[in-house]
Amino acid sequence: MKRSVFAILCLLFLLTGCEKDNADLLETSQTENSLVGTWELRTVSGGWTGTTEYKPGNGNIYRFTKDTYERITDGTKYSGKYLLKDGVSSLSNKPIKRIIFYDAHTTPNVDDDFGLLHVEVKDNILVIAMDAYDAGASTYARKVR
Repeated sequence: MKRSVFAILCLLFLLTGCEKDNADLLETSQTENSLVGTWELRTVSGGWTGTTEYKPGNGNIYRFTKDTYERITDGTKYSGKYLLKDGVSSLSNKPIKRIIFYDAHTTPNVDDDFGLLHVEVKDNILVIAMDAYDAGASTYARKVR
């Protein structure tokens, strides 16, 4: 029951958007609303599959610099570049910040809406979610060294 309530709250948060300008995501300083930094997975919600919670120290990490990322999932490391692009949610028709991950040796396809992901950072919490009904979302907490 707790997981369902948390998943619903996360989805409502994502769908209602935020009146604040998304320019905070572009900051390269270590402010609480900046994408740059190290993040550790806390929850994954998958629409029909419910929500899975992760404890601190689980090792599922994102590290973002100004334009690169490194992701460690279950001990496997992935890396490349990312691009942030302003967009409009097909669910809420409100502005969102899209994130496009791509291989460092390629050019990102900024017009591809397949698997559309958006990001939001607020109060040291990062949410990466698909812009679709019953789609997945993951929340990460900023790791402070």
